[in-house]
Amino acid sequence: MFFTASAAPTGHVNISPRSTDMFRVLDDNAVVYLDRTGSGNETAAHLKIDKRLTIMFCAVAGPPLIMRLYGCGRVIHRESREFAALVTERFNGNAPLGARQMVLLDFNIVQTSCGYGVPLFEYQEERPQMDAWAKAKGVDGIEEYWRAKIKPVWTTSQLDFSKFRPRTHHDGFEGADWLRLRNCWDYRTLAGGAA
Repeated sequence: MFFTASAAPTGHVNISPRSTDMFRVLDDNAVVYLDRTGSGNETAAHLKIDKRLTIMFCAVAGPPLIMRLYGCGRVIHRESREFAALVTERFNGNAPLGARQMVLLDFNIVQTSCGYGVPLFEYQEERPQMDAWAKAKGVDGIEEYWRAKIKPVWTTSQLDFSKFRPRTHHDGFEGADWLRLRNCWDYRTLAGGAA
């Protein structure tokens, strides 16, 4: 298991657990993970606005160790050629049902720390719920779920787009950041669809 941390310029930090079986090392400064449908998609929304992303691993067995990768992330949409190529090259041509996107991290800092505060755990098995849920929904059901359940991080009730003027200040966002916020709420983008 590893964790991702992302944030917009204001608001809370999102931390999400991820399964290491979906993680791949691309080169000395790039990693990618295949992201499956969950109850939200804040990481993708945050990366549209602020590219900062941290991935953290912590040893729960063996010698204690924590490792963090710091850098800039981006979403690779499932309809893209890049997604298809990575599935073929790095995931043996198999994307699990419910795969909505990949997240690529170009990192420039690797930091390790002792990990003495991380308790020891014993691995038992992967949870079956994600696969069972996706199988029960099917492709059409998952796409309907994205349309119905994945809500934007910012809604029109929170931000009045009609008041946008270039180079004005509104809720802490200016210029291009404001436009990125506005574009953030296309459900297909948040659900991993075409941008």
